[in-house]
Amino acid sequence: RGGIARYINHSCEPNCVVERWKVKGQLRAAVIATQDIPAGTELSFDYQWERKRGRAPTKCHCGAPSCRGTLEVPRSMEEEALERKLSTHWKKPLIIRARNEIVNRCVRVWSKETQEYFIADVTAFDDTNGKHLLMYRHDLEEVWEDLKKEDWMILDEEGAKYIINRKKLKAES
Repeated sequence: RGGIARYINHSCEPNCVVERWKVKGQLRAAVIATQDIPAGTELSFDYQWERKRGRAPTKCHCGAPSCRGTLEVPRSMEEEALERKLSTHWKKPLIIRARNEIVNRCVRVWSKETQEYFIADVTAFDDTNGKHLLMYRHDLEEVWEDLKKEDWMILDEEGAKYIINRKKLKAES
């Protein structure tokens, strides 16, 4: 599962960043060097994992002088405010058997294991098996999910517009 980037290790002082782009309507992740990297040097990026309630932080072993000690980053006040603002915009789907109509939309899927929602972008739908390809925002992992068997919600149009406007403002800064 996932692309070759899954083999790139974390560092608190990385030599790469991950950017998410839409290419021909499909969400993709690109690993981009932030500096000249000599041949044979290990590539790394900051995983920036979200802190999870009920889960102990994951110890970082990168050895960088500025190592923060964990793979998780503290949530900013801005992120917490965004989550509060969007909390009323998550809706149960009206479509029982969602197909292509939710591609390029934002969903959150309930995890029975961790007892919390994970936010993902729907990047594709496979007519043959009825599954959607989701790119989870917390780790950029792409997973084929059968949403008919999952407890999930979709971000309504007003919430989606808020996210798009927020991205535009960041791009202009």
